[in-house]
Amino acid sequence: IPYFVSNSTSETALTGGGGGGITVVSKSNTDSPYTAAAGEFVEVTSGPFTLNLPAATTAGDVIDVFIKDALVQAVTISPNDGDTINYSSADLRVSGNARVNYTFVADGTSNWFIR
Repeated sequence: IPYFVSNSTSETALTGGGGGGITVVSKSNTDSPYTAAAGEFVEVTSGPFTLNLPAATTAGDVIDVFIKDALVQAVTISPNDGDTINYSSADLRVSGNARVNYTFVADGTSNWFIR
């Protein structure tokens, strides 16, 4: 899956050798639950699916999540024990949507921000 970032002067393929250490993984409902790792781009192809975030203890850690299809079956994104997502300890539940992307950035203590 090519993924490009443009900074008005050049484009770099993140999966093809110059990008910045992103690992692309594709997961379906049969892989649920799955715990993501920092630096991953997780494509969730179908629900129901639960994605667990690791501890948010390293500032700047990034996890990208692309949800291909949660129109009928929900995708749940859960913070690690004691962690939060945007300062909420509740799970993030995605339902009734398709082709949505979330980027999670760790604050270095116990919170994942959605960028």
